[in-house]
Amino acid sequence: MDFSTIQHIPVDISRTPYGAEMYRCKVVTAGQKQQFFNYSQPQFKGYKVFRTDYTKDIDGVKSESNLQRTRNALVLLIDANAGQYSKFITLTFAQTELNRNEAFKKFNQFRQDFQRSFGYPLRYVLVIEHQKKRGIKEGNDGSLHFHLVVFNESKLPFSQLKHIWGKYGSLDIKKVDSTNNLGVYMAKYLTKEEQQLNKKGFTSSHNLQKPIIEYLPLNYTPQAISTFSNTYIVYNGNDDLASKTVCNFMEYRTIQRQPNDIYQLAQTYFGADKVTTT
Repeated sequence: MDFSTIQHIPVDISRTPYGAEMYRCKVVTAGQKQQFFNYSQPQFKGYKVFRTDYTKDIDGVKSESNLQRTRNALVLLIDANAGQYSKFITLTFAQTELNRNEAFKKFNQFRQDFQRSFGYPLRYVLVIEHQKKRGIKEGNDGSLHFHLVVFNESKLPFSQLKHIWGKYGSLDIKKVDSTNNLGVYMAKYLTKEEQQLNKKGFTSSHNLQKPIIEYLPLNYTPQAISTFSNTYIVYNGNDDLASKTVCNFMEYRTIQRQPNDIYQLAQTYFGADKVTTT
């Protein structure tokens, strides 16, 4: 997809937040993945869509668009931290646990015991899920259990982990064979049936590397072949076609250069004051 063919529409001053910084190209770098968002109209950093309908779903589940955003955030966070020593850990309860708050109380105790035992904090991303097959046998929704991707590079002996979690149930640990689709694999646990309204779709430790977001004011065409691309329409809070923005999206799964390289390139072409990173 050639970004240079995008038709740029003049800025609508009436929709410009006072003093807001504008951009047309946003680059998100997460580990060995980079995503490029190129918009036909200038976008504004920090711009928030004003909702007109605050009615919540009657069935108490997240909308499909919210669920997709949660999946994307999960995938990017995992991609930003995954390495050759990443591990899968599954924590299950011996006694059926249906209460989400109680389940997390036990997990938080596990985190504290982990740090006391190993001498450093657990680095993780976690998704909670019901054991549906177990629920069918027991006649309930299925006991809750946790799926984790753990990013600690040191060896985590199974016996030591089992000793920490054993008072609650069983534990399984597996080394990650490939990190290419690790985030996508974890995202499959985020289903509409599992996600509750006003509850986080996933949780993570605070000691993780966040995806890098860079803003370029002009078109930037990457010199590589994308592994995925798409074109979609952004309505900027309104449903009328007059306010639509065309967004061209491109994703690259294997990036040889370091994340800051694009920042340095942009400085060369656009000037140091033209590029910002968050």
